[in-house]
Amino acid sequence: DTPRDNDVFLVDTNVWFWLTYTRASASGANAYQTTVYPNFIQRALTTKALLSFCGISLAELAGVIEGAERKIHNDRMRTNESLKYFRHNFPPQRAAVVNEISTAFNQVETMASAMDVVMDGPVTRQALAQIAATATDLEDAVMVAVAAKNGVTQVITDDCDFAGMPNVTVFTANQNVVKSAKAQGRLKVR
Repeated sequence: DTPRDNDVFLVDTNVWFWLTYTRASASGANAYQTTVYPNFIQRALTTKALLSFCGISLAELAGVIEGAERKIHNDRMRTNESLKYFRHNFPPQRAAVVNEISTAFNQVETMASAMDVVMDGPVTRQALAQIAATATDLEDAVMVAVAAKNGVTQVITDDCDFAGMPNVTVFTANQNVVKSAKAQGRLKVR
């Protein structure tokens, strides 16, 4: 796809991770994830498409970065420290984790606009209905509910959960999602 100047995208956390985390390639990402998505985001920015993120993305991004840093630490030290133990007992690594999170999120904020997250009754009910109706997690359901409240229906993601959500147009390089959409007659190419 080629982004258009009138596009407004919600960018999912996994894309922000591959775009902004300095060790994304070392974290087990597939090569296409660390190339295709950053290139698409760059093209979207160049065409003046609007990128957005949901505040819940920070919590999700922080968790993914912290988990990746813990795995790197455990692999290097040949140990299997729990996340809580890693967080509380390795101050230099904790400082590095916080720095990675801050650096990543600062980049997100320079490229995209935050959508207000109001965890009110309607958003909560919509998210709960979403997880009951589709195979998705609560964070993704909340992001879609918030995006819908902000008039955003296009999502850049590698996550197959979004493909089953109604009223969402998924922009993905995940070939499993593409093949499934094609088999179901739901693949759109513009």
